[in-house]
Amino acid sequence: MNRYRGEIVSIESKGHSGYAQHGKDIVCAAASALMQALLVGVQEISGKQSESNLIEKDSYFKLEWNISVVPEIKLLSETIATSLKRIALAYPGNLKFSEVQILDERVQSSDFCS
Repeated sequence: MNRYRGEIVSIESKGHSGYAQHGKDIVCAAASALMQALLVGVQEISGKQSESNLIEKDSYFKLEWNISVVPEIKLLSETIATSLKRIALAYPGNLKFSEVQILDERVQSSDFCS
């Protein structure tokens, strides 16, 4: 997850959790459902697909958007990020959550789970 000036501007996921075999992996399913909910929410709230950029390839998913003045997008992205952090805390061997702070061309990274 990337923040710019304190606001979430992108979330990405890659790989599989390895909790269970493909199709039965509850950790992967939970993270995927949250990412899809974020995509739908950002697009529905903004009313335009051009407000966000989506990259989906194999097991890689990245959704990014401009800093929003829409409070609903801020609330939605914070809720999704908090939910992903909690899953990572509950399944530390299967999901890693990292937050990157982008501050005036400097990047600071914080890993919440390893």
